[in-house]
Amino acid sequence: MYERYLWTTASRSAGATWTVEINFWQDFRRYLNGWVRIVGAIVACLTLVGVAIHAAQSIRLERERDTFDSLLTTPLRSEEILYGKWMGAILSVRWLLPWLALTWGLGVLGGGLNPLAVPLLALTWCVYAAAAASLGLWFSLVSRSSLRAVLYTILAGLGMSVGHWMIWLPCSCL
Repeated sequence: MYERYLWTTASRSAGATWTVEINFWQDFRRYLNGWVRIVGAIVACLTLVGVAIHAAQSIRLERERDTFDSLLTTPLRSEEILYGKWMGAILSVRWLLPWLALTWGLGVLGGGLNPLAVPLLALTWCVYAAAAASLGLWFSLVSRSSLRAVLYTILAGLGMSVGHWMIWLPCSCL
């Protein structure tokens, strides 16, 4: 099943012979695993940033266009409006999700990703997307402009993602 290649190289100066065994498929799987981790993480992060930005602009842009009052006069309850904006923010990046699924699929087919990891990765993405959409909607409700809502959402998301490291950074220097 696995093809092994033996390369023998003779050194002219020392008269020594080295034998290098290369297992092609094992190396391919290792490199594919690294590629899937890097590309999958980049695409997942880009989609989550897209969800957060779309959510941060959703209600604030309605107010800036003066369409928020007409939205409130519909027979929809405020919870239904917020749920629609929240779900719309999550689904706004649906055109990037096949790229993420293709990356994970290549990882599974190449043996660099366990097939049982794909549903867990998808569930993890959904949880983070829900959190990003909720954060963006909250800043969209309380900010005075859509630019501030986007900026506060990105800064709060970064703060929640890497801010806990700032607590431990002084401890590591001791």
